[in-house]
Amino acid sequence: MRFFRPIIIEPPRFSWLISLLLLLVWTAVAVAPASAARQDRLKGAKDCSQRLYKSKKRIRYRDQWMRCVQGYESYYRKYPKGRQADEALYATAKLYKGLYGYSRLSSDLNEAINRFRQVVKRFPKSRFADDAQ
Repeated sequence: MRFFRPIIIEPPRFSWLISLLLLLVWTAVAVAPASAARQDRLKGAKDCSQRLYKSKKRIRYRDQWMRCVQGYESYYRKYPKGRQADEALYATAKLYKGLYGYSRLSSDLNEAINRFRQVVKRFPKSRFADDAQ
Protein backbone atom coordinates (compact mmCIF):
# COMPACT_ATOMS: atom_id res chain seq x y z
CA MET A 1 0.00 0.00 0.00
CA ARG A 2 1.26 3.38 -0.95
CA PHE A 3 0.72 6.41 1.14
CA PHE A 4 0.34 9.72 -0.52
CA ARG A 5 1.82 12.76 0.93
CA PRO A 6 -0.65 15.59 1.30
CA ILE A 7 -0.08 18.45 -1.05
CA ILE A 8 0.75 21.59 0.86
CA ILE A 9 0.08 24.78 -0.94
CA GLU A 10 2.09 27.63 0.40
CA PRO A 11 0.55 31.06 0.24
CA PRO A 12 2.38 33.48 -2.00
CA ARG A 13 4.99 35.50 -0.24
CA PHE A 14 3.38 38.74 -1.25
CA SER A 15 -0.19 37.82 -0.41
CA TRP A 16 -0.52 40.85 1.87
CA LEU A 17 0.50 43.10 -1.00
CA ILE A 18 -2.01 41.49 -3.32
CA SER A 19 -4.72 41.84 -0.67
CA LEU A 20 -3.87 45.50 -0.19
CA LEU A 21 -4.00 46.18 -3.93
CA LEU A 22 -7.36 44.44 -4.23
CA LEU A 23 -8.68 46.48 -1.32
CA LEU A 24 -7.52 49.73 -2.93
CA VAL A 25 -9.08 48.83 -6.27
CA TRP A 26 -12.35 47.85 -4.59
CA THR A 27 -12.41 51.11 -2.61
CA ALA A 28 -11.82 53.19 -5.73
CA VAL A 29 -14.58 51.38 -7.59
CA ALA A 30 -17.01 51.70 -4.67
CA VAL A 31 -16.34 55.39 -4.04
CA ALA A 32 -16.51 56.58 -7.65
CA PRO A 33 -20.25 55.95 -8.12
CA ALA A 34 -21.02 57.63 -4.79
CA SER A 35 -19.21 60.82 -5.74
CA ALA A 36 -20.81 60.72 -9.19
CA ALA A 37 -24.25 60.46 -7.60
CA ARG A 38 -23.36 63.37 -5.33
CA GLN A 39 -22.32 65.51 -8.28
CA ASP A 40 -25.42 64.53 -10.27
CA ARG A 41 -27.70 65.58 -7.43
CA LEU A 42 -26.05 69.00 -7.14
CA LYS A 43 -25.89 69.44 -10.91
CA GLY A 44 -29.62 68.74 -11.13
CA ALA A 45 -30.31 71.50 -8.62
CA LYS A 46 -28.02 73.93 -10.46
CA ASP A 47 -29.69 73.12 -13.77
CA CYS A 48 -33.08 73.75 -12.18
CA SER A 49 -31.94 77.19 -10.98
CA GLN A 50 -30.57 78.11 -14.38
CA ARG A 51 -33.79 77.09 -16.12
CA LEU A 52 -35.78 79.06 -13.57
CA TYR A 53 -33.82 82.28 -14.01
CA LYS A 54 -33.83 82.02 -17.81
CA SER A 55 -37.58 81.51 -18.12
CA LYS A 56 -39.88 84.50 -17.73
CA LYS A 57 -42.78 82.09 -17.34
CA ARG A 58 -41.30 79.74 -14.73
CA ILE A 59 -39.96 82.51 -12.55
CA ARG A 60 -43.51 83.64 -11.75
CA TYR A 61 -44.60 80.33 -10.19
CA ARG A 62 -43.81 79.38 -6.61
CA ASP A 63 -43.74 75.64 -7.34
CA GLN A 64 -40.88 76.20 -9.79
CA TRP A 65 -38.84 77.99 -7.13
CA MET A 66 -39.60 75.29 -4.56
CA ARG A 67 -38.57 72.54 -6.95
CA CYS A 68 -35.11 74.10 -7.16
CA VAL A 69 -34.96 74.68 -3.41
CA GLN A 70 -35.83 71.03 -2.83
CA GLY A 71 -33.02 69.95 -5.15
CA TYR A 72 -30.43 71.84 -3.12
CA GLU A 73 -32.00 70.77 0.17
CA SER A 74 -31.89 67.16 -0.94
CA TYR A 75 -28.16 67.46 -1.60
CA TYR A 76 -27.56 69.23 1.70
CA ARG A 77 -29.56 66.69 3.75
CA LYS A 78 -27.77 63.77 2.13
CA TYR A 79 -24.26 65.29 2.36
CA PRO A 80 -24.26 67.88 5.20
CA LYS A 81 -20.48 67.68 5.48
CA GLY A 82 -19.83 67.31 1.77
CA ARG A 83 -17.40 69.52 -0.10
CA GLN A 84 -20.22 71.56 -1.60
CA ALA A 85 -22.68 71.55 1.30
CA ASP A 86 -21.98 75.23 1.89
CA GLU A 87 -22.81 76.03 -1.71
CA ALA A 88 -26.07 74.08 -1.53
CA LEU A 89 -27.18 75.84 1.64
CA TYR A 90 -26.20 79.23 0.23
CA ALA A 91 -28.11 78.50 -2.99
CA THR A 92 -31.29 77.74 -1.03
CA ALA A 93 -30.94 81.09 0.73
CA LYS A 94 -30.52 82.90 -2.59
CA LEU A 95 -33.53 81.12 -4.03
CA TYR A 96 -35.72 82.11 -1.08
CA LYS A 97 -34.47 85.69 -1.42
CA GLY A 98 -35.31 85.63 -5.13
CA LEU A 99 -38.70 84.11 -4.43
CA TYR A 100 -39.41 86.91 -1.95
CA GLY A 101 -38.87 89.37 -4.79
CA TYR A 102 -41.90 87.87 -6.53
CA SER A 103 -44.08 86.69 -3.67
CA ARG A 104 -43.48 89.49 -1.16
CA LEU A 105 -44.26 86.95 1.56
CA SER A 106 -42.42 87.68 4.79
CA SER A 107 -42.03 83.94 5.35
CA ASP A 108 -39.86 83.69 2.21
CA LEU A 109 -37.67 86.56 3.38
CA ASN A 110 -37.39 85.05 6.87
CA GLU A 111 -36.42 81.71 5.36
CA ALA A 112 -33.72 83.39 3.27
CA ILE A 113 -32.33 85.18 6.30
CA ASN A 114 -32.31 81.96 8.34
CA ARG A 115 -30.48 80.10 5.57
CA PHE A 116 -27.89 82.86 5.21
CA ARG A 117 -27.31 82.71 8.99
CA GLN A 118 -26.90 78.93 8.80
CA VAL A 119 -24.24 79.32 6.15
CA VAL A 120 -22.29 81.72 8.36
CA LYS A 121 -22.73 79.55 11.46
CA ARG A 122 -21.99 76.14 9.94
CA PHE A 123 -19.38 77.19 7.39
CA PRO A 124 -17.59 80.25 8.81
CA LYS A 125 -14.49 79.73 6.65
CA SER A 126 -16.44 79.18 3.46
CA ARG A 127 -16.25 81.60 0.57
CA PHE A 128 -20.05 81.74 0.78
CA ALA A 129 -20.06 82.84 4.44
CA ASP A 130 -18.74 86.26 3.51
CA ASP A 131 -21.43 86.70 0.86
CA ALA A 132 -24.11 85.49 3.27
CA GLN A 133 -23.43 88.24 5.82
